[in-house]
Amino acid sequence: MGIIKSQGIKNTILSYAGVIIGSLSALLIYPLDRAAYGLAAFLYNTAFFLLPFASFGITSAVIKFFPRFKTNDSNHNNGFLSLILSIGISGYLLFLVLFLFFKDQFFEILARLNLGAGSLPDNYVFILLLLFSLLIIYIFTFFLNNYREIVVPSFFQNFLYKIFLPAVVFLHYLEYIDSQSFSTCIVSFFLFVAVALIAYTAYLGYFNLKPFSRKFITPPLKKELRTYLSYSSLNVIGNTLAFRIDMVMVAMMLGFSMNGTYGILFTLASTIDIPNKSIIQIASPIISESWEKNNVSEINNIYKKSSLNLITLGVFLFLGVWLCLDSLLDLSTNTNSLAEVKYIFFFLGLAKLVDMITSVNSQIIIFSKFYKYNLIFIVLLGVMNVVSNYILIGKYDVIGAAIATFVAMCVYNAVKLIFIYVKMGMHPFSINTFKSIVIGAIAYGIAFYVPSAENPFLNILLKGSIFSLIYLTTILYLNIAPDITQLAKETSLKAQGFFNKEK
Repeated sequence: MGIIKSQGIKNTILSYAGVIIGSLSALLIYPLDRAAYGLAAFLYNTAFFLLPFASFGITSAVIKFFPRFKTNDSNHNNGFLSLILSIGISGYLLFLVLFLFFKDQFFEILARLNLGAGSLPDNYVFILLLLFSLLIIYIFTFFLNNYREIVVPSFFQNFLYKIFLPAVVFLHYLEYIDSQSFSTCIVSFFLFVAVALIAYTAYLGYFNLKPFSRKFITPPLKKELRTYLSYSSLNVIGNTLAFRIDMVMVAMMLGFSMNGTYGILFTLASTIDIPNKSIIQIASPIISESWEKNNVSEINNIYKKSSLNLITLGVFLFLGVWLCLDSLLDLSTNTNSLAEVKYIFFFLGLAKLVDMITSVNSQIIIFSKFYKYNLIFIVLLGVMNVVSNYILIGKYDVIGAAIATFVAMCVYNAVKLIFIYVKMGMHPFSINTFKSIVIGAIAYGIAFYVPSAENPFLNILLKGSIFSLIYLTTILYLNIAPDITQLAKETSLKAQGFFNKEK
């Protein structure tokens, strides 16, 4: 867990710096122009939704097959970079031709299903350009992950966007730019990120477009690669249907403004699973290598430790934000529009917790010999989520999308947990997992019944401090999560050393 913890901590710190900016933007900037923010969310999520259709599933294969191509000369790797780029770009060009040929029929179908509010016909050029940018970004992000490089890609792709997006939303609000220029700015940013990641890869000495050796890619390897890409592509499609379709369907059924409202609460909920993203990003190549070496004990160790650390942090973040959510929304520049839909955060937050407690179960399946089974799980779930979003959004408006996401996350992770336990004899839970949940519930209950202050700042400080003090002190005293306890001790020692030097 050493390198996972080290890279994970660095990426988590960077991510939370972005989260602070993103949360402030969600409260102060985005409510000023919910339609612009909803448009940005629609463009990104629609492009992301189309990514597996346009990439032949190559992004997952970047990590899966890297150990096969790996050489002592990191600048070569048997032409692996050339191979994945050629497959990815070929997939995009094929998708582009098919889309342009059938787009009129596709738009007509959407209109008949009452899915035209998102103005897809007016924005498809921006989406196609954004799709190509995301393809390059994810290929190079996962390629760099193989070298345990996650911090810099995260900086370009996530942190800078947290600064960039509120700036252009505010410019649109002030009417300095129109909607066309706004969409152009969004696409231009991701094109910049794609170029920056290519440049960073070259700077590290990993960028080599030497053609891949056809002799190295033996018929058995070619067959395995083709099979994996087929299943991987369908897996990613199902996964996108399961967990990305909500913001696309809200925009198309309810419009950009309501999608902006959903996106604001989604941003606040995203503060919960930042550690999850960091851990999964760095754990994926290690799990892939461990399966290659049949090191099941290492995978089991990562599974349990990741789950314990993530649920401990997740409970703290979810309950802490939910406890103070009313006061946080009182600070918003458009309080009334957000307070009415705060349960979006509740259901999305619970969905994040479910995903965190099950930690790296998707990666364990995807990189194992059982990866084909994941296709069954994810496709069924994807179809279920599309149907449930369509029904629940129509019945419960925007909150219905959050409920659909929560239900999908519960079903999906429950199925994977059972599968891993039956096929591999592993599960992520321990008695400490449930202790952290109980401690969180007790700390929340105590802080909740403390009399509220009238000022929202004081109320956040009062209730947040009481909850944090009770929860964190108990977790550390009982050593519920040893990795977190060790990190706290190391941080304390470093702080003491710093202040001793100052004296």
